[in-house]
Amino acid sequence: MWSLLSLAWAQPCGTLTFFEDTALRTRTQFPVPPPSSEKLSRDVYQLPNVLFSENFALHWGSELSFSESEATIVLEEFERSWTYEVQEMQYPAPLGSDGHYFNVYLGDSGNGAPSSYGNAGYYTVDDDGWPMIVIDYQSIVTADSFSVIPHEFFHAVQHACDSYDYEAKAAWYWEASAVWIESMVYPQDPNYAAFLFGFAFLPHKSLGFFDYFDSGALQEYYQYGAFIFPRYLTDYHVDDFVVRDSWVNARNAEEPLAWFESYFADQGQDFDEILIDFAARNTHWDYPHQNWYTYYLDYYTEYYPSDDYSITQGIHSSGTVGFAEVSRALLPERYGVNYLRMNGSNMDSIQIDIEGESSGDAGSIARWHATVVREQDGSIAYQTVPFEEHRGSLLLSDVYPTETITLVVMPSSETWEWGESFSYRYSFSEPVSNTEESDPEEIPKQACSSVPIFELTLWCVPLVLYRQRQKKGSDSSNPARPLQR
Repeated sequence: MWSLLSLAWAQPCGTLTFFEDTALRTRTQFPVPPPSSEKLSRDVYQLPNVLFSENFALHWGSELSFSESEATIVLEEFERSWTYEVQEMQYPAPLGSDGHYFNVYLGDSGNGAPSSYGNAGYYTVDDDGWPMIVIDYQSIVTADSFSVIPHEFFHAVQHACDSYDYEAKAAWYWEASAVWIESMVYPQDPNYAAFLFGFAFLPHKSLGFFDYFDSGALQEYYQYGAFIFPRYLTDYHVDDFVVRDSWVNARNAEEPLAWFESYFADQGQDFDEILIDFAARNTHWDYPHQNWYTYYLDYYTEYYPSDDYSITQGIHSSGTVGFAEVSRALLPERYGVNYLRMNGSNMDSIQIDIEGESSGDAGSIARWHATVVREQDGSIAYQTVPFEEHRGSLLLSDVYPTETITLVVMPSSETWEWGESFSYRYSFSEPVSNTEESDPEEIPKQACSSVPIFELTLWCVPLVLYRQRQKKGSDSSNPARPLQR
């Protein structure tokens, strides 16, 4: 459910409110449709105005100036969502829609029409248990985007999949994938990225974190910004059908992340390695839509100037004095991330060390992962930090005084408890030279050790392999101002 609280502030989906109130998880026994090529119409609100398309019935009252031509445009956009989600991607159609039109209502339009409750739209069921969507008039007439339509329609599709409950460790994925599908239906519309800040400003939270939207607190936007996870997968690893399978073939999975872990294991891939790569790319939003993402993040920083923890801790250009720790409030949860950043270095080489605790504060056995992200003049390089048990160590050489170095730290675990955090400490130091204690002629020489990483024209085989970013493409255009939802 998308909301409009002001003309300058987009509000996220609150479908859960109606999901709980109407017991959506209890399936209605829908009648078998008659042997006819035409769908049947039903309307518990008995509104005076209705217009039909192939699969939808749009109803509205008489207290709004809403023309048939406007209704036709809205129905065309709903059919666009049906075409992509049901026909092309082969998600199940909404419950009951095989023999009846899917009802869409203009909220607060009079004559007993359902209220939009100040929201741009939401998915629910009517008093007889039939799925329906309520759309706010302003959200479709004055907005510069129809992205609310595929979002809410996808909730109807998710309901029909009958896989994850909208609760516990799966609720986040309902919203994350509903925002993701906006970008699939409208690939040229940047508005799907508006809520990235909810995820980006709180990276230490578990990827599966969820909080009900009821007060406007920053963390209540997290699950909407988590669209970046399925977007990362479809940008770099899988096609859209795998995300579909995570809904359609997931009835035995307790949570979406467990489903993806199993999927990638079947492909011979380590899910932890995929997630640390995901976390590393998020350092500079290394995606085809990078410009869109950074635009919205810069915009919403103005609303949360003191709550942006996208950089967990800054590091002095001379490094740390011994080992350092981050605030306990910002320690990473399972699949949560800390970003430790040095903006320019006084050292030509940097020794990075990490020591993680063996378990989280609720007892879950920890596995530790880290990547160093080096950025200079728009060029990005990634270096994996190798770990032995819970200790990681990496020597950075040929460090430029103007490059940005970010240490990305992420814990994983087989089991986890809600809110469980994982402790570690780290150090950035200048390597101790032993040249005075050794015979210079006996010092082994490392190929390419004197070649700056950002001037390499031919990759050698160093001790640590750099992986240059690879993009499918980049959209350099700036999006319009954030959608007024």
